[in-house]
Amino acid sequence: MHETEFPASKAGGTDVPSVGGDGSENSHSTNPLPPAFTWLRRVTSWVVLVLSILVCSCTKPQQTRISPTDVNTNALANATPSARRININTATAIELEALPGVGKVLAERIIAHREQHGPFRRVEHLMMVRGFSDNKFRAIRERVTVE
Repeated sequence: MHETEFPASKAGGTDVPSVGGDGSENSHSTNPLPPAFTWLRRVTSWVVLVLSILVCSCTKPQQTRISPTDVNTNALANATPSARRININTATAIELEALPGVGKVLAERIIAHREQHGPFRRVEHLMMVRGFSDNKFRAIRERVTVE
């Protein structure tokens, strides 16, 4: 068997292994923790980071509530003509094109759907028109009406 050789120490003239300042045999080691604890610390840090991101992304932002007294009931009547609601059962293609996200083709599809199936009973029925997505409907919901 091969015996490990250690550099001799000058103290007392005996052969003593070289010991670093932290008690380890390797004097250039800067981490006092064993590798298993270092790995555990890193894993724990990542788990805490991931959990905090999940918690933050799952919580809903606090919504402010508007009381009925804060809302001006005459706001629609006093609004400029461009902010008034458009009746989708009587609107022309040019009026429909003024809505955000509605171009010439979509305006023509709305009119064709109205002529083929009769007047819209609810504004939500706009989503039955081909090319009219949920996002487009949300963008114009407050600007359209049926009468």
